[in-house]
Order: sequence, then structure tokens, then C-alpha cells
Amino acid sequence: MDVCHRKYGYFRLFMKSETSPGWGFHIRVYEHEETRIEARWNRMPLYSEFWRLYCNRQNGAALVTENQRMPMRAGRLYLVPPRFPGWGEVRGCVGHAYGHFDVIGLPHGLAPLLFPRPIEVASTSESDALLRHWLKDLRQPTPAGLLPALLRAESLAAQAFAECWERAAVSESAVWRAWMERSPRMARLEEWMGTRLDEDLSVARLAEWIGFTPDHFRRQFVRIFGMNPSRYVTQLRIKEAARLLLFSQTSIDEVAESTGFLDRFHFTRVFRNQTGENPAAYRRRNLNYAGAV
Repeated sequence: MDVCHRKYGYFRLFMKSETSPGWGFHIRVYEHEETRIEARWNRMPLYSEFWRLYCNRQNGAALVTENQRMPMRAGRLYLVPPRFPGWGEVRGCVGHAYGHFDVIGLPHGLAPLLFPRPIEVASTSESDALLRHWLKDLRQPTPAGLLPALLRAESLAAQAFAECWERAAVSESAVWRAWMERSPRMARLEEWMGTRLDEDLSVARLAEWIGFTPDHFRRQFVRIFGMNPSRYVTQLRIKEAARLLLFSQTSIDEVAESTGFLDRFHFTRVFRNQTGENPAAYRRRNLNYAGAV
């Protein structure tokens, strides 16, 4: 059974124009807490299917990839995009606030293409005040303060995502232009697939739903989504599986069944190929992360 996390919510933005189908973004916060990071954070994979906000109370931690090291300055907000292929580095013990969120409406497969690396969010008087309030709410939680803290987390996530969008010049990207020029029915395809992950999502069925021949559908899909349909469906299934593993008490067998995998063994093999970890290890690492590693 899926269990809703107590610190869950969403912020919605909907936009529509004369020349393109309507599209909307929902900022959905799944979890936000304060913990500490210590030695076990070193070389810990930071791969996730979700966006993350990080803010440390002390210097000493960094986000690292094979060719880049980003020190995390105390008191500054960092945005880490989905599928970040790096790991953590820390000296000593560092107070660490984090939030996991998703941008509903942003095509999942496009996120790594449009937002390849973390950013340090710019400091302004307004954003700094919001960040201070959020950190205070996490450090001194009260029943009455749960909703304000969640709303601040949503606002921070929306603000950080907007800055990331502007820095990446997404509106000028050929990838984004192809997405915005899609047909109205193609625009609804990802949402349609997302409600049928436990069903047959073969190219033949997707093409039939859109009303294209399989070959024409495949060409159009690759142009719009940046990858072939089979790979995209697998990524959608893995993302939903990761959500269930992290934010519910659903068993691994039930996760496999509800996301369209043949059985637990098939699910484990595909999940490991995508994330570098088996489902049990992925769930355990993130529980440890949230519990003062």
C-alpha cells in the first residue's frame, strides 16, 4: 500500500499560448528534513530520479563528479537535478538540510539533457529570508509549523528551478522547441503512459493510441523525447519504482508488479542497470541518508 509522506505537497504553474498546447508544472515536494552528513557520505552515490535542494550549516562538503568538484558553502542553497552522476564528499560532521521534489509536467527524459549539473542558487534578500525561515522550521518543528515549512520548501524549489531554467536558456534549446511543437495528443502521451505502467506499453500500442504508424510514431517520439519509446517507458517505470521505494512502505515485489515488470528478479536487474544499485540497497541508502548518516 502506498503511504503518503507527512511532508508532502505541490506548487502548480500552468501556462498556455495561442501557438502551442497548454503545459503546466507542478512542484511536488515529497520530503524535506534536516540531518547531518559524516564519513559515510564520502563516495556515497547521489543518483536520484528526483530533484533535490541542499543547504549545509557548515563548510566541508562537496558535490563531486569525475571531472568537477563543487564545494558547498555554508548557508547557501544548492539545486541538484535528477540523475546527477556524482557522489558526496565531506570532512567532519556537517549539518545538512535537504528536500526531495519533482517537477510534474516536465518530460522526465528531457531533464538530464536540459539540466546536466547542479547549481548554487543566487543569493537575494528575498530568497535568503525564505531560506532562513525554512531552516528554522526544520530545526524547531512544531505541529503548527508543518504546513508553513512545506510551503516554504515548495517556494524554494520553484525559485531554484526557475533560476536553473534561466541559466540553462531552456526556452532557446532545440530540445525544448521540439517538445513545444508536439501535437496535442503527443503532449498527453507521458501522462497517459504514467497511469498505465503495469500494462503493455509497446511501440505498437503507443502508436495506435496516437494514431500513427509504428515507424512514424517512433521517429516523432525520438525527435520530441530524445530517445526511443522503449527506453523512455523503462525510465518512467524506474522513476515510479524509485518513488514507491523512497516514499512508501510498498514491498519490492509489489513495486515490481505495479510498475510493469515481469517479476522481482526482472525488476532488480533493470533497476540496477539504470541506477547502479538494486532496489533494496537504493531504499536502504536513502533511509540511512535521512536518518543521520
